[in-house]
Amino acid sequence: MESEKPNIEKLQQKIENLENLLDIHKIIIDNSVDWEILMTMDGDFTYVSPSCKIISGYSASEFTENSDLFIQIVYPLDKELVNHHLYEKKHNAETDSNLEFRIKTKDGNVKWIEHFCQKVYDNSGNIFGFRSSNRDITKRKEIEIELKKANKALDDERHLFSQGNVIIFKWKNENNWPVEYVSSNVKEILGYAEEEIISPQFIYSNLIYPGDLERITKEVIFYSNQQTENFEHTPYRLICKNGKIIWVSDYTIILRNETGEIINYIGYLVDSTVIVENEMKLREQNNEYESLNEEYKSQNEILLKALVKAEESDCLKTSFLQNMSHEIRTPMNAITGFASLLDNPDLSCEKRKSFTTIIINSTKQLLSIVTDILTISSLETKQEKVYINKVCINSIIVDLFAIFKTQAQNQNISLYTKQQLNDKQSEIYTDKTKVTQILTNLLFNALKFTHEGFIEFGYNLKTDIEPAEMEFYVKDSGIGIKPEFHEKIFERFRQAETGLSRLYGGTGLGLSISKSFAELLDGKIWVQSEPEKGSIFYFTIPYKPVNEIDKTPTTQNENFRTVLVAEDEEYNFLFIKELLIDMNLKLIHAKNGQETVEICKSNSKIDLILMDIRMPIMDGYTAATQIRKFCSDLPIIAQSAYALEHEIEKYSGIFDDYITKPIDKDILKHKVMQYINQQIDK
Repeated sequence: MESEKPNIEKLQQKIENLENLLDIHKIIIDNSVDWEILMTMDGDFTYVSPSCKIISGYSASEFTENSDLFIQIVYPLDKELVNHHLYEKKHNAETDSNLEFRIKTKDGNVKWIEHFCQKVYDNSGNIFGFRSSNRDITKRKEIEIELKKANKALDDERHLFSQGNVIIFKWKNENNWPVEYVSSNVKEILGYAEEEIISPQFIYSNLIYPGDLERITKEVIFYSNQQTENFEHTPYRLICKNGKIIWVSDYTIILRNETGEIINYIGYLVDSTVIVENEMKLREQNNEYESLNEEYKSQNEILLKALVKAEESDCLKTSFLQNMSHEIRTPMNAITGFASLLDNPDLSCEKRKSFTTIIINSTKQLLSIVTDILTISSLETKQEKVYINKVCINSIIVDLFAIFKTQAQNQNISLYTKQQLNDKQSEIYTDKTKVTQILTNLLFNALKFTHEGFIEFGYNLKTDIEPAEMEFYVKDSGIGIKPEFHEKIFERFRQAETGLSRLYGGTGLGLSISKSFAELLDGKIWVQSEPEKGSIFYFTIPYKPVNEIDKTPTTQNENFRTVLVAEDEEYNFLFIKELLIDMNLKLIHAKNGQETVEICKSNSKIDLILMDIRMPIMDGYTAATQIRKFCSDLPIIAQSAYALEHEIEKYSGIFDDYITKPIDKDILKHKVMQYINQQIDK
């Protein structure tokens, strides 16, 4: 008994190994994509792999419980074939065999099955059943069917196109597209025999005209990547054997295998040389016609624009004449009317003086209108001359400030100036009359269209361009101008809007004259403006200095000490500037208290403030109080017309010193020097 024990253990180990091997085989079969079946000689299904569910839609248990289900789902037209196969396999065939047939799945779809069947034997060599492996080949069959159809169509077309001007090519999907087949009529069209083109040494891409090869290659790559079944090339050229070049239209079919990989291209090439050449001739003629048409259209547009401009000019001139009649008659009516009243002997001296003033002002107004008309006439006839002389631009600015100051005050508008250069630097060669007239026209318009706020005018020297320029500007806080009128307002007889002539008066010639004058002086004029946001008119003239000096303004020297003059009255600022002109100071002009505070916040190089007490927007005391919060050690000297003791005491806690108006030159220079030296000592 003891001797039999090792044999039993070996046998048990062998059984355990077999069971493990069986488990492994079952795992492999269960996870196979094929539908595996094991059945007895009587046709009972003893095992069905889970893949049956994926392929047929039925579960494995449905087949093991009903062995007839397999035959039931076979497609009706294929049942006889499958029954015969199973019968032969069971009774006669000893060898393995396979079969292709269709089944109807549980959801009603039809699938192709590749069925492989073999007998299974036991260890004694006796047959105990069959093993069937079934694979879904639906996609492959569909491709095979399509290939058969394509080949049949190709055979039909080969016969159909063996004569005529259509060549059939079948290319391999390889570099340079080797030819696998070509129709027999290729010799009549290209001059090559069939065997020459099918030869392995022949390369189809050599037939394509070099100038077209890159395009054709890109088209083939593009359509091949689009998963399309066919495409059509735009006509391209082929080189015949005798060197002749022909045009062909190429309709290409793409053939793919069951994995979607391209295996062949079939092309139908039509000799379309006559058609393409005729199209090219027609295109050339069409281009000529289009060119002529564009030329005629351009001429028509020019004529139309000229017509519109002429009509517009006619309307503007009509409107101008009507407006001019009104503008002339208005002062004329005042002159004749009040002149007749002066004959009244009972007229009081006061009224006589008033009527005389009205007559004088109306005469000036009439003279201005006549001057504008004569000037525009002179410009129209190219008779206006430029007279270049030595001119001090600063003097022009000061003179205009004096002329318009009273009118600005009467309208409650603040008027400011800016002169970047000193008097010597501002002496240039130009036409004084025309520069003055441009600035006068711009200032007159600014006062006309500004109801409140400010007007500032002056100039800047532009040395960053060659040749250097003086850029004048007139800035206002008036009604502004719409963007679409920014260029039109400089046209003759034009105002920004028709209604403005009635509302504000004027001839509409001022800006046109200004533009012509600026251009006569080799400059230009433009405007920046938005409605309700004011306007800035700019014009330039060449900077031709009388004295050859540094164009950089002395007031901008960074080594100079900086004094901020807070003064709303332009004359007072100019007076202070003149008093301090020999002290080598850089002066900054602030026109109200708020501007003074903002300048101090943005400029840390200010050494001293001369602060006027009474200013618009924010007074000097409030401004000094705010400045003390962020710049406590900056000296501030108050300037005011008040000289009472209690006023001086009131401001002593905020201001470092006090100057009364009218300002004494020596006192001002002494106090400025005193506080500037204190800043230097720090």
